[in-house]
Amino acid sequence: TPPPTPAVWSSADSGCPGAFVAGTDYAAAEKVSLAGTAYTAVYECAAAPNNQFCGKAGYEPGTGQYWAVVWTLLGSCSGTISPTSSPNYSTLTDAG
Repeated sequence: TPPPTPAVWSSADSGCPGAFVAGTDYAAAEKVSLAGTAYTAVYECAAAPNNQFCGKAGYEPGTGQYWAVVWTLLGSCSGTISPTSSPNYSTLTDAG
């Protein structure tokens, strides 16, 4: 049987944070999502100095021997975080 789905992660924004990308430098407390077969998990990168390992090989959230040293499972999510709305531009019909 698959492991139980973690509680839904909540934030001021709805949806999931950006996906984890190996080789990326992550800031302390930065959040990422990682899609699994049963759910999408949300992880938070550790505080300094351990955050320097968050994007390194062998530290991918939820896998490998040392992931729990640099990542904390916060819960699960669905969807994406909505981007801010685009500005509305008005054309000037008679500028002078």
